[in-house]
Amino acid sequence: VDDIALENPEDLTNVLNARVAGDTILLTVGTNPFYGPMETRTVEATLTDKKAYYYELCGGDSECKSNVDDAGIDDGEGFLGVSGIRSADSAARVYGLPFEDGLTIGQRAVLVALSPLLFGAVPIQNQGQTMVLQERAFLSAGEGLVPSILGTVGMLGLFDFLFWIMWISFLLGVANLIPLIPFDGGHMVRDAGHIVARRVMRGSNPLKIERLADRLSGYSSLFVLALVMIPIILPRFF
Repeated sequence: VDDIALENPEDLTNVLNARVAGDTILLTVGTNPFYGPMETRTVEATLTDKKAYYYELCGGDSECKSNVDDAGIDDGEGFLGVSGIRSADSAARVYGLPFEDGLTIGQRAVLVALSPLLFGAVPIQNQGQTMVLQERAFLSAGEGLVPSILGTVGMLGLFDFLFWIMWISFLLGVANLIPLIPFDGGHMVRDAGHIVARRVMRGSNPLKIERLADRLSGYSSLFVLALVMIPIILPRFF
């Protein structure tokens, strides 16, 4: 900020305390080095009035404004707003939802059952990581026998191992249910076709029933294969 290097949040607080509303500051920001060589750029920001900002959020609520006054915010105090900020342990809290205090056994069971659906897209969103690397750097091992033995690095490694086991197993299970021979889903469709054909065509030749069921299974496999291939092939022609 204004060519002053910031090593920690307290440094930023000290810089802002020396400014007042209406002051313009220059912020030098850098890209995340995880995605390649860091690139920096300078952003100009004008500080707003902190008290006026919170008053505006309160609207016409007098009690809210009273709370702002009690917080000791002075008129003209400089304020730099931020957005998109979340807790450094937000990812860990999300993963720990089934183990939150105050949940019933039924609620825990539902959350555990839904966990693969909730966490399935996490590696895609985080460039193949189980959580944002910046958040991961803030985590530390908790108390207990296992965390004290493994330490932070060991606990994170154990978590990654269990997460990927769950993630791969879930995706393999879902893929195996695709109604396409030779997957189990394809065999299930074929067996279901046999059962339905036997009930609909009572007294018919068993070989005829089997051929009909196999034909239905083959058509369903071709249909599913087309559903998978069309989104892959079609964009290449447009």
